[in-house]
Amino acid sequence: MLYVGKATHQKLRKYGIRTIGDLALTDVRFLEQILGKNGVMLWQFANGLDQSPVSNIGAKSMIKSIGNSTTTPRDLVTDEDIKIILYVLCESVSARMREYDFVCRTVQIGIRDQELHFYERQGAMTYPNRTVKDLFDQSFFLFKLHRPEKPVRSLSVRACQLSVMGNEQLSLFPEEFKLQKLEQLDRAIDKLRERYGHFSIQRGIMLTDPELSNLDPKHDHIIHPVRFIANINF
Repeated sequence: MLYVGKATHQKLRKYGIRTIGDLALTDVRFLEQILGKNGVMLWQFANGLDQSPVSNIGAKSMIKSIGNSTTTPRDLVTDEDIKIILYVLCESVSARMREYDFVCRTVQIGIRDQELHFYERQGAMTYPNRTVKDLFDQSFFLFKLHRPEKPVRSLSVRACQLSVMGNEQLSLFPEEFKLQKLEQLDRAIDKLRERYGHFSIQRGIMLTDPELSNLDPKHDHIIHPVRFIANINF
């Protein structure tokens, strides 16, 4: 079912919800309690309820941003810890932008420390693009600029101010050629993972801490384009 990833599936099974029919018959307030707004959204899907406006055939949904987040199995203390998680998230966001053929102008990160204090910060990309390297560089720069005093427990990365790849005017300077090379490299990694699985190819830094890097964000965690959730009402 759309938006039911591995983690959500396991949580639903814990409460005996195994089919779409089970989900449709479950009290919506209970689903909201265990899953938040996502529970309400899934209940509406299961009952065939959708308040999204009708679009013309072939029309594309307006996607305002693409992002992902994760709560880590332990506190993140060192820069190496932060880099591992940011790379995991940036790879996920970058791959999803390629699926939709988007580039972004702005990157936003979210930081939650071990005492659950949360804040977001954003910064502009030098050139609109979607490469993992540039997403990571901007994300890590923002983290260092706004580093929390306490150890980190969860991170998020979001690509904002999206535009279609073909509509961007790229620079004529060498930076453009660097981006083209990075784009080719990211696409090659996409193909390898599509064929052999996410963990078939990893960055060297991931091997330094398998506990943190053992995360497939594209399949284990749901990436929500901003769209349907805003329409949830009672």
